[in-house]
Order: sequence, then C-alpha cells, then structure tokens
Amino acid sequence: MVDSCDKSSCPLKCEGLSADRVLFACPHCNLLVDHPCRSDINRFDLMGVRRTFDLDPSGLKKRFKSLQTSLHPDKFATAGDATQKELAEEWSAIVNDAYNKLLKPLDRALYLLEVTLP
Repeated sequence: MVDSCDKSSCPLKCEGLSADRVLFACPHCNLLVDHPCRSDINRFDLMGVRRTFDLDPSGLKKRFKSLQTSLHPDKFATAGDATQKELAEEWSAIVNDAYNKLLKPLDRALYLLEVTLP
C-alpha cells in the first residue's frame, strides 16, 4: 500500500487489497479503488467478518450501513468524475449482494460451502 498520495498515483489498483482487508478507497485522497476482480472478492472479507456460519446479525448490519454510507453513489454524484460514480455504483451493488448473502442463514450456509469446498 502507498504511504502517501499525490493523486497522480491513485486510484490504487490490486496492491490496495489484501486477503484480510478490502480497501475501497485510497486512505489519502479518498478516490475509490478500481479493483478489476472486485466482484470475485470473498463476501466475508468484503464485509469484514469471520468466515463462519455463526455471525452477529447486528454487527453485519452495522458494517453494511457503514459501507453504504461511504460508498453510496449519491456521495459521488457531484464529484465531476463519472468513473468514481460508476465505481460507487458497482461497489454499492457488491456490498448489497454480500449483505443479503450473509444475512440469511440458508444463503450464508450455501455461500460458506461454495467458498470452502474446492
């Protein structure tokens, strides 16, 4: 990850992501990261929760609301950069999918099997 940002090196690419933490935006300039494999990111990692069936629904909801607040496309509507708004729309949709997939016990169990079994 970069130590400082002069916007010419942003948005960050793959190096902004790690297995245990998803970086949605540069911590210095707040530009959204255009990760080419964002739709393939593990939903547990995306939501910042352990890969387990036993999740705290209130913690998941809190994380969802936090992410949607920071990633909502309306926040980027006046940014003047259409790419940032498009990224916000894509990230927001992925977060919605992750939340819905992990919130419902049956969907969570099926997804856990999907990501656990080879």
